[in-house]
Amino acid sequence: MFMPPAPGMMPAAPGMMMPPAPGMMPLVPPGFGSSGMGTPMEQAMLMHMAEMNRQRYGGTRDEDALIESFNVRGTNRITVPMALAMRSSIPGEVSGERAVCDVKLRDTMMPGGIARKVEMVAAVLYDKEFFPGEPQIALFMAGRWSRADGFKPFMCQKMRGWAKRRSHAEDASIDVAAPGGTRGRAAIRNSPTFPAVTQMEPYENMVEGLLQLAKHAPDGLVVGMRQFFSIQRTHYHACGDLDAMTYATLYTDLLDRFDEHAKAVHRMGIGVLMTVPPLHALPTDLASTMLLREQQLKSILTALRSSGVRTQEAIAAVVDETRKPPTKPPTGETRKEKREREAAERKAKQAAAAAAKTTPPPKRTPIKAEPGTGVAPGGGGAGARTGACFNFMRGACNHGATCRFSHDASVIDAARVSYQPQGAREIWAQKWSCLLYTSQSPRD
Repeated sequence: MFMPPAPGMMPAAPGMMMPPAPGMMPLVPPGFGSSGMGTPMEQAMLMHMAEMNRQRYGGTRDEDALIESFNVRGTNRITVPMALAMRSSIPGEVSGERAVCDVKLRDTMMPGGIARKVEMVAAVLYDKEFFPGEPQIALFMAGRWSRADGFKPFMCQKMRGWAKRRSHAEDASIDVAAPGGTRGRAAIRNSPTFPAVTQMEPYENMVEGLLQLAKHAPDGLVVGMRQFFSIQRTHYHACGDLDAMTYATLYTDLLDRFDEHAKAVHRMGIGVLMTVPPLHALPTDLASTMLLREQQLKSILTALRSSGVRTQEAIAAVVDETRKPPTKPPTGETRKEKREREAAERKAKQAAAAAAKTTPPPKRTPIKAEPGTGVAPGGGGAGARTGACFNFMRGACNHGATCRFSHDASVIDAARVSYQPQGAREIWAQKWSCLLYTSQSPRD
């Protein structure tokens, strides 16, 4: 049986004793000897009895001690070990999809010390017109910032004037776990309607709320947050020419960065990492995406503009030009008369083209070479070119006197000797011409 503390001994924590007041002799339980240490078995029994009486929150002894320290933390900032111990104590009813509701955490199985700490942080934020809800505050302080955890950064926007319209009465309630394995009810308070982060004002309000919330989280989990937002603003201005670069894109990048941050916090909780990388140290995937937008896409856009491709500004200028009121042409011809004249011209051109298709082309009569000369009339006369006519060599020249090339036998013989065919097709053509050119006449 555990003995109560002797006079002069004050209980400090479950299983631990405070030293006696100055000037008082320590009194020990009976059987522990004059030194008060006792035998090893008696010491083990005393520690076991103290362990039986301590408060348990479902974690290890060290985690339970850290959770218990929330009761005496007050307004002081929590530490990283306290945040890691807090991760497993957040009830499942207020995480995931239900994290968007402003649930009173003291009505759930959340440890009382953590619930009171979250309420204190919420009260400070409410005075500054931020209403993210207690579940969102708890997830942020514990480093659970991922989409899967249910953290919604857009709920950290400043809602000016909402405090005057907010009703503190319970709007609804949800089922939660209660002590003893029973089912309880947790109240849901009214929350504002947060606009989507698609413009500059919602984005800047969200950034301000996250920075205010970071003042109550451990330093080791929020280092580099202000620098990260500065990088995002610089990136937005650098990609101002891209139509796809909007504040919604910045919000998506923020969610991706928070997902990676939550993974790092989890790995630190299980002992894989010693510290969490700062937020402005961008992951490889996000850094590559931002670099692609700033350099490669901008270079592509510059190349398109330099090549004469119409951009959105040029298209808008053309649209504005077409919206101007019609003006009368300076020739005195009205628009209606001009359309009728152009239609008549088109019909005439179409009729001429159709007639040209139906009329067969005139047939050419081949001109034979003069007997005994091997040269067709013309084709080598005055003013004719000196090059050999290869069509005449194959017996296929139909130009006769109008041929531009020479039909002279000596010219053709010299061409046959100096010609070097290239490829199978030309070799075959030369062979065919040699078979035909067996006499002075190409067609004997």
